[in-house]
Amino acid sequence: MSGYFRTHWYYTDPDKGVNARGTEAFCFKRYFVSVGHTPTIPNHSLPAAFACKPVNPRIAVNSKNLLLLACSTLVALLLAEGGLRLAGFQPCLLKEYANREKITQFHPQRGWDLKEGRFLRPRYSAQQPDIVHTHLPGKLRRSRPLQDGTLNAQPKLVMIGGSYTAGNAISDDETFSWKLQERFPDLEVLNYAVGGYGTLQSLLKLQEVLPAIRPRKLVIYGLIAHHRVRNVATPGWISMLSRYNRNDLYIPYVKTGENSRIQLQPLLHFSPFPQREHSALVALLENAWISIRWRKHNAEPTGQITLALVSGMQKLVKRHNADFLVVLLSVNEKAAAVFMKAFSENGIRALNCSFPLTRDMIVTGDGHPNGRMNSKWADCIGRYLDNHRGRLAALQAHTATPALADQ
Repeated sequence: MSGYFRTHWYYTDPDKGVNARGTEAFCFKRYFVSVGHTPTIPNHSLPAAFACKPVNPRIAVNSKNLLLLACSTLVALLLAEGGLRLAGFQPCLLKEYANREKITQFHPQRGWDLKEGRFLRPRYSAQQPDIVHTHLPGKLRRSRPLQDGTLNAQPKLVMIGGSYTAGNAISDDETFSWKLQERFPDLEVLNYAVGGYGTLQSLLKLQEVLPAIRPRKLVIYGLIAHHRVRNVATPGWISMLSRYNRNDLYIPYVKTGENSRIQLQPLLHFSPFPQREHSALVALLENAWISIRWRKHNAEPTGQITLALVSGMQKLVKRHNADFLVVLLSVNEKAAAVFMKAFSENGIRALNCSFPLTRDMIVTGDGHPNGRMNSKWADCIGRYLDNHRGRLAALQAHTATPALADQ
């Protein structure tokens, strides 16, 4: 035992009844006596009942060292934080949506779903009126006045998808579901879309609600390009979704298994890092953790998976004797061509209603499509429905037969 740790020896003083620091000479003498060696210091120099033993050098840290360690760590963290700020890194900036009353609730299979109730949401800009979201029993959004969630006898137009179909950041009467209901009063429009949903969650919700809907006529899935990464929960999607939430996230996803078969996985659970809104260092660590922990999700074939999920939707809808239509709402020209070709080759009916999301077509302060864009979508879908009245009428005759509808 040499160097600094030679001073860390203690003895029990029977007079004081406490452990006290002994001199190095006392400690070494008592130690060598205990192991049978000849001491180098006379025995009479030992106090009565003197007990001496070396302290483990790994834990022999006094209060001064602890204080020095704490101060050094704090200085290092402050320097790292300052350096990151100078380099352009910033704390996590949450979306305005995260600061508003939650209009969704936990769902054990899909991660989240609509919370029933009428929600008056603050406007995102001075030019926008207050936003009214009405979620009816059955987890759907209101698409006509006085709708209460009770299904009537009219043929149904069922809408599924994410926030563009649901109408995030705009009121009930601005959504294209509402506008389609006004244009086709002989149909009952049911908007089951939920903000943040991809193809997977839309399929899971359709499996839940479709059997109880009669008579069925047409199911429309509103697709945007970003649904592809949502289906496999890429790190980028997890990071993006966490900026819309302050609480823990539960995200459903699929991955490909043997023979490229799609396998539904348990809900992915992510807890936001504490203080990420105040520290660039914590925000950087959170992003690094997400990127490393779920990096394998980036390797999934998102296009193939999305196509397989959409095919699953069509099979489900056909089993319930209804028609199915995919509507491209926000897909760039190149991706739209790929989607339309793949859908055509797989016998899936698709309609391209993508329009540029220019500044006059989005909600200022939020970025979601505004009422004007929803009017364009309603007109695009409405023209399709007008041109396919004969086909839909034939389907209506089939769905009017309960025996067929239940097959």
